[in-house]
Amino acid sequence: MTHDEATDSMAAERYILGELEPSERDAFEDHFFECDICADDVRDEAAIGDGVRKMRLASPKHYSRWATAAAAAAVAIGLTYQYAPQQIARFWHRTPAPIGVPAHVTDEQVIELDAPRAATTTQTIRADRPVSLYFIIPPPDQPPPSYTCTLRDDAGHIVTPSKTVTQKEAADTVAMPLSTGALHSGHYTLEIRGGDREIVTTYPFTVEVR
Repeated sequence: MTHDEATDSMAAERYILGELEPSERDAFEDHFFECDICADDVRDEAAIGDGVRKMRLASPKHYSRWATAAAAAAVAIGLTYQYAPQQIARFWHRTPAPIGVPAHVTDEQVIELDAPRAATTTQTIRADRPVSLYFIIPPPDQPPPSYTCTLRDDAGHIVTPSKTVTQKEAADTVAMPLSTGALHSGHYTLEIRGGDREIVTTYPFTVEVR
């Protein structure tokens, strides 16, 4: 891919959004490791996504598909499985990283959950990399001292040990790390209870593992 082709096709933005076909993604990655301008564009798009994600925390009902995809990419841009460490370092550390962009590349995959849309959304993940769920706990009228977050599969079986979240931790976006291979293709529900009591909310979502 040439620089003009990358610019004309808005490759940097589409890369962060995960909209490039595999062949396009590979060609663009080959290009931006050698192109300062496109590498900066990728970092800038990731920084914008991270900023939008912070805005989402202040107003969780008002954000777009761009906020979810770009914020996820800012956390997990998924380059390590394909490139040597010195190439990664040259990309991320050629100039100081903008605020909000990680100083290193991680292989963590991110699934951001949002109850109103999650039921119709399929999350595509790789089988050989760890996954973390990111979600917001809507505060009830009388917030409990802690919350219990349990991930269940379509049959109702618990997928991984439940996570306890304190009232203070629930004021921010919650991360729930899962081990590599914990998820398989299928339907899941993240169940959040006020302590061990009534359900506060649920996040249904579908996973496709490749």
